[in-house]
Amino acid sequence: FMPLPAVLILCVLIIVNISVSLRMHSATQVYITSFQCILRLLNAADAFRKIKDPCLEKYVRSMNRDAEAFSAFRRGAFLVTSSAQVANGLTDVLLEYVKMFFHVDLIKFDQMLNAYRGHEEECFDLIENIGTVDACISIASFRISCGKWCRPEFKDDSDCSIRISDMAHPLIENPVTNSIDMTGGNLVTGSNASGKSTFLKNIAISAILAQSIDTV
Repeated sequence: FMPLPAVLILCVLIIVNISVSLRMHSATQVYITSFQCILRLLNAADAFRKIKDPCLEKYVRSMNRDAEAFSAFRRGAFLVTSSAQVANGLTDVLLEYVKMFFHVDLIKFDQMLNAYRGHEEECFDLIENIGTVDACISIASFRISCGKWCRPEFKDDSDCSIRISDMAHPLIENPVTNSIDMTGGNLVTGSNASGKSTFLKNIAISAILAQSIDTV
């Protein structure tokens, strides 16, 4: 047992490990950012799992199935994701040194990369399901903020006609409602600042909202 040579060899190894860690940090950073996004998706799936709502049951079931494929991906992920954060405490500083000395973050990085490979479809499925629910929440909030709203009715014929009853601008308090039944070209006349452009834009926006979020 020779303490001095052992310490010298250990110091050399630590210096080599630090240089490798610093060199690999920039190369892995883009992956770490993606890993953090995936972890946020998984956290969102966990939050939806706690909501008992029949409307969400189909989406939550699919989220749970996809999240199970990333169980190995999540274990010990803090060792990797904490590398993208600024150390702001003694524990964080010590953890950074441990990671530089022993490469535990690089080892876990390889494990997370291998755990993700082959599960790309589940990841995109998570994005689609959470995005769909998020869009539905936005639409529901928009409907509540409008106060008065209705769902459009679509006709099968192709005569390009639009029939609107009691249309109102959602941002105007106590608005005057307008109705129109038009087919083909129409001419809207009136004095300046009488609301022609607002009326036409409201028709166009209502048509777009009807075909996109089923709300007018």
